[in-house]
Amino acid sequence: MTFDLLSVSALVISVVVLFVVFAAMRRQEEETEHKLRCLAAHSLLMSGNGKMRRIAIGIHEIYPELCPGVDYTLEATPEGEVRIKEWLVKAPQPSSEEIERAAERSSMA
Repeated sequence: MTFDLLSVSALVISVVVLFVVFAAMRRQEEETEHKLRCLAAHSLLMSGNGKMRRIAIGIHEIYPELCPGVDYTLEATPEGEVRIKEWLVKAPQPSSEEIERAAERSSMA
């Protein structure tokens, strides 16, 4: 059985396209799993730390579309203070004062 050059080329291109699609799907799956693990870990941290919850509430007041653990991460310092560890979005990072004012507005509502 013989194949012409066009058939072989089409077969090779199909295999390459399938490989690229499966590689992209695998990468997306790994990114999603990583984000879910970060979200779960962050939720666990926030459930036991009132200061973290207050900062997350303040940020949510300013940027309702952001998700703690995915779009930004918080950390507690050894002194007991809480700060933004990573800010992973293009929106400007709010200052501590802005976050505190937003958290106050939220608690009054």
